[in-house]
Amino acid sequence: MWRRGLAALLLVACSEPRQSEVPRPYVRHESAAELKLYQPFAEYYRENPPELARFISILQKRTGLAPSLPSYPTDLESIHRAAAAFEAAAQEVFGFPLSLNNGDPKQYDVLFNTHLIDAKVQRYFGGAKLRDMTEKESDEYSKAVEAIRIPREPLFFYCAGAHWGEWLVRHRQATWQLYPPLRPIQAFSDMISASNTMCYHPFAQVTGKMSDPEGDALDFASSPEIVSDRYLPPFPLLATPADAQQAAKMALPAEVRDASSTEDYARFLNRSENAPVRVYGLAIEQAWKEKEWMLFETWSRAAIKLAPRNTMLRHNLAVVLSNDPQSIAEAISLLRQTLAQNENYARAHLTLASCLLDTGQRDEARKHAEWVRDHDGQLKRDAEELLARIGK
Repeated sequence: MWRRGLAALLLVACSEPRQSEVPRPYVRHESAAELKLYQPFAEYYRENPPELARFISILQKRTGLAPSLPSYPTDLESIHRAAAAFEAAAQEVFGFPLSLNNGDPKQYDVLFNTHLIDAKVQRYFGGAKLRDMTEKESDEYSKAVEAIRIPREPLFFYCAGAHWGEWLVRHRQATWQLYPPLRPIQAFSDMISASNTMCYHPFAQVTGKMSDPEGDALDFASSPEIVSDRYLPPFPLLATPADAQQAAKMALPAEVRDASSTEDYARFLNRSENAPVRVYGLAIEQAWKEKEWMLFETWSRAAIKLAPRNTMLRHNLAVVLSNDPQSIAEAISLLRQTLAQNENYARAHLTLASCLLDTGQRDEARKHAEWVRDHDGQLKRDAEELLARIGK
């Protein structure tokens, strides 16, 4: 039988948005390289445009915070106040109906592109996306983006990130995991994976949006295809990359934060009616390590019910089922479902090719293996080895 590998367990879950309790003290471990990334890639305005200056003055009045401070509050009350201030300023200055009740993240891209980004760049956008441009306009746009300016005041990014983060809490199963000191103007990667979940950096995301409005569309950053199909909630909202592992751990129920065996996970799952799917994901990993195949299958099926969109859950269950001749038909069915949802999932193509070969379906197996060979450099050698076994 061809060896079949378990894909990285990056799954999806269901959990009530919440502020996880944080044990104190928690010590950050930011490297010198990470600290350098607090300077955004764009230049600051020497003087803010009048409407933006008015916008920031409203933020200051409503939050009671100075426009420029070395750090900003991380408690939920302050975050909520900052989010409300940003929404109010959008309405008062631009008449823009920004709302946390609006489940469409494009509202942010429209607001930023139409009113908040550098005026030199605004005219090239038509709402959430770039408008159609002539070749000359495209060249002009590229030059304008290179010279883009952003506000110098951290309060702007604090309030913008607070509102965006609150939207992610409400609509993407996120949870605030902020640790002081919070420095809102940041340029590092706006998402990072840790402990099988996705960690968002809402303040870095709005900084990126102001610096690169086309490349850092917030609609794209929150799309289910990027997040929900591959990672498992709750999604921590972070201040720095150094917090990722800690926040991912703190997003778990306290009873399983330090679980290290299938017994630990079983004890929790057997008495929990509404366990987050992320706990199932970690339990599935542990069952794989301990070769507890019945638990692996049971927990995988439970997780798939909670997260029917998740492709990796389905793929990994298929890998285990494929080792039993009586279950390989179900494994093939699961893999077909996976590829129907994500036709570019190379690992699923390869696993399906292997299963098809085991059941004598060589022609179809060859097609899937050839797809992997032609489209995925990391799995190309595995695909070539499988193709050699399939033969002509």
